[in-house]
Amino acid sequence: MNAQQFRPLVVTYRNGAPVRLDQVANVIDSVEDNKNISLIYNKQGGQPAINLAIMRQPGSNTIAVTDAVRALLPTFQSILPPAVKLQIRGDRSRNIREAFSDIQMTMLITLALVVFVIFLFLHNASATIIPALALPFSILGTFA
Repeated sequence: MNAQQFRPLVVTYRNGAPVRLDQVANVIDSVEDNKNISLIYNKQGGQPAINLAIMRQPGSNTIAVTDAVRALLPTFQSILPPAVKLQIRGDRSRNIREAFSDIQMTMLITLALVVFVIFLFLHNASATIIPALALPFSILGTFA
């Protein structure tokens, strides 16, 4: 778990005596190349991080892939050592979810306005009901 455990490691024998790692090297907790490191910044400052990018396959649903990965996160966290914290840095499905919600709201407002304008011009509730029912069914038929 740390560099201190490697200090007594025997690397060779000289004149029958073991030469330990701490006799020939500085044993420190660090990374191989400390000039190229990934950090995630939080309240404690910059913490070393390992980035894992998950990309969806062409033709797959981004939201479904994101939901499946989020469902697997507790399993992955249980496999990792306690000192490792698994967290999400970025989630592109958030924008897609918000856009989909906006589209639904825009469609409902548009439908209500169209029905209202038809009623204003016809001044007849029974004549307005036919387009009011036809519009949602035509939209559903289009997507089906």
